[in-house]
Amino acid sequence: MRNVMEMFDLKGKTAVVTGSASGIGQAMAESLAEAGADIAGVYNKTSPEETRVLIEKTGKKYFPIQADLRDAENASRIIEKAVKEFGEINILINCAGVHKTTPYKNFSFDEYSKVTDVNQNVIVFLSVEASNQFIAQGKGGKIINVGSMAGLVPPPGHLAYCTSKQAISGITMAMAVDLAKKKININAIAPGFVLTKMLSNAADEETLARVAKKIPAGRLGLPEDFKGIALFLASDASDFVNGQTFLVDGAHANSLNL
Repeated sequence: MRNVMEMFDLKGKTAVVTGSASGIGQAMAESLAEAGADIAGVYNKTSPEETRVLIEKTGKKYFPIQADLRDAENASRIIEKAVKEFGEINILINCAGVHKTTPYKNFSFDEYSKVTDVNQNVIVFLSVEASNQFIAQGKGGKIINVGSMAGLVPPPGHLAYCTSKQAISGITMAMAVDLAKKKININAIAPGFVLTKMLSNAADEETLARVAKKIPAGRLGLPEDFKGIALFLASDASDFVNGQTFLVDGAHANSLNL
C-alpha cells in the first residue's frame, strides 16, 4: 500500500491554471507548486507577477500564458503553449470566471454571452483540449473545474452567472463518465462567499459583514481555504473520485435549507 504522503506528491507534473493571477486560482496554483508541480498560469488583464513570485519561491517553474478566455479558440493555443514549454501537462484547473448582473429589462444574448463564454464555454473547450493531450501522453490526468455555490443555491438577479456555474456540474459529470476509462479524473469545486477581488467589487463591507454572520463557520472563505482540496483533486489521492462537485462554503448552502 502506498504511503499517503507519496500520493499527494506532484513532483514531475505540470498544471495549467486559469485565473491564476489572483484569488482562488492563485492559491490553487501555489498549493500545487508547493507539492512539486510546475505551473503554466493563464491570465488576461491582471498582472501575473505576484503569482510568479509565489510560485518561484517554492522552487518550481512558472510560465505565464496571456489569453482572453472569451474566445474559446484560445483553448488549443493555451494547451499547445504549455506542452511546448514543459513537454507535457498533467493537471488542468479551470478557475477563471466573471460576474455580471443584468436586469431583465436590459437582458440580451450579448450580455448573457459575456458571462457564459468565460464561465462555461471555454471550460468545455479547455477540458477537451487537455483531455486529448492526456490521452496522447497515455498517463491519465486531472481536471478541476471551479463553479460556485450560486450554481446550486441561486441568489436573485444573477441569471447568467448562476446558469453558467450550474452548467459546470453537468460538464463535470458528463466528461467524467466519458473519460474515466482513460484514467482522467474530472471534479468540480463550488466555492461559497470567498473574500476575493471579485467579491469585494460586487459588495460593500457592510454587506460582506452581514453575509459572514449568516455562514455557520462564522466567516467568509479565504483563497487559502482551497489549497487543500485543490491538491487532493490534483493528486493520486483522488484517483477513485470522479464527476463530483464539492461545496466549500463553511456549511452555508446547507444552512439555507433549514
